[in-house]
Amino acid sequence: MRELGVDVGEWREVADLASVGMVWIGWRGGPVEDWHAVPWCRIDTPELVRASVATTRAVRGMVRVRLPEQVCSPVAGGESSEHAYELLGDVGRVIADPGRVLPDGRTVAEVAPSEAHAGEFVGFVDSVVRRWAALAFEHGLCAVVLMLASVAARSARHWWGTPWWPVRVEEFLRRLDDPDRWGDPLVTAHVRLVRERLQGIDRRELRRELLVGPDRLDPTVLASCLSAGLGDGLLVDRPRVAGTWFRDVAALLEPETPTAVRSRAEAALTMTPAGQAEEGFRVAIGTERPPG
Repeated sequence: MRELGVDVGEWREVADLASVGMVWIGWRGGPVEDWHAVPWCRIDTPELVRASVATTRAVRGMVRVRLPEQVCSPVAGGESSEHAYELLGDVGRVIADPGRVLPDGRTVAEVAPSEAHAGEFVGFVDSVVRRWAALAFEHGLCAVVLMLASVAARSARHWWGTPWWPVRVEEFLRRLDDPDRWGDPLVTAHVRLVRERLQGIDRRELRRELLVGPDRLDPTVLASCLSAGLGDGLLVDRPRVAGTWFRDVAALLEPETPTAVRSRAEAALTMTPAGQAEEGFRVAIGTERPPG
């Protein structure tokens, strides 16, 4: 855990990370991700982010109250196992509850493409929780908590609820006000365009709402924040692009560019490595035939 930047002595931090790990696996790691993707497209990215934060908030609240600090004392079986089954089972029921209302006003069941899909999701969460409980029985609840915290620290560092989220928010706001910090002319131009949608929004208030939780942020504002770099993949490991072809595609990011063309250009920003981004832009401006 220390290699991942987590101090196991800070139990509150470990418990919060474990909560994120539970939601990362149980909520985003199964059918919900399929509902978000083609062909279902039942929930768009901003609303999926808000739903994920709301789910994390609910699970974290339960874990904080019911997971005692002494759980990592070297015990196995007995009351510890019974407590693990009860806690993990209740976490699973919160995640999978078909009647749970998401930030957009729909229930989990209403987001599902069909009743059968909703049932599949409940079964998936149940199977995940059973695996956690089996591990807790064999190795103790502490080992499961540390495992889930490690998952979050390795795979979900960009999520709300992790120790890295406040740093991410601060850097996002700095780059929103100073797009040149990206060190990439194409991304800089894109952020300058997108930030126009956030004009009139007080930066202190935006910071507060992002830190409190994006589930309580207006979805239109959140969509602009994600497009401007708050989302995964832009604040970290962003590939540089070749400046030699930037002039050819910069015009695509202007407001007067047809929406369909500009959308393809913006989509190309997320492509990696940089060579794929260049190819995507050349397709968008019609200088290269789309593959296939």
